[in-house]
Amino acid sequence: MSIAKENTELLGGEISVKSEMMEGATFFVNIPFKPVYGTIETEENNDKFIILIAEDEEVNYIYLETILKDIMKLNCDILHAKNGREAVDICQSNIAIDIVLMDLKMPVLNGFLATKQIRKFRPYLPIIAQTAYSTIEDRKEAINIGCNDFISKPIEKEVIMNVIDNFLTKKLAKFSYLKHKSI
Repeated sequence: MSIAKENTELLGGEISVKSEMMEGATFFVNIPFKPVYGTIETEENNDKFIILIAEDEEVNYIYLETILKDIMKLNCDILHAKNGREAVDICQSNIAIDIVLMDLKMPVLNGFLATKQIRKFRPYLPIIAQTAYSTIEDRKEAINIGCNDFISKPIEKEVIMNVIDNFLTKKLAKFSYLKHKSI
């Protein structure tokens, strides 16, 4: 019982008992709920993720921004490129970008060509393709030119949350490993 009490308190919870003579006892363990999304911790110094959303449609951009900041509650700065040329330029001028959400059908330079150009100078930057034109050929082409994942529009919030969580958690694990290795 003492081990259960100690573990419960370590998790920020409490343990209680309801007992009746000759009936037995019922133990209650209450542990605070901590949602899966919005719990990505970014180290003690409050580092922020930098996310580039390459999206020409303002409504789609606002939707993604809302999911990242208001629903997932990510500690992040969001950059916005309204076409593929802007996306390439932003990636060239900001080496701290952690992930790119790349619309494939944009003006000036489409997402396929933008990804291809970004891969020349940022080969390991996670780029997630997003498009309403989600044919098998589009998906194959996006992966072949260097996108790490592919999301079809309309984007379901659970899908984008899982993808973002997956890529940013990998980044944190790698950062944590390197940080501890250097100590």
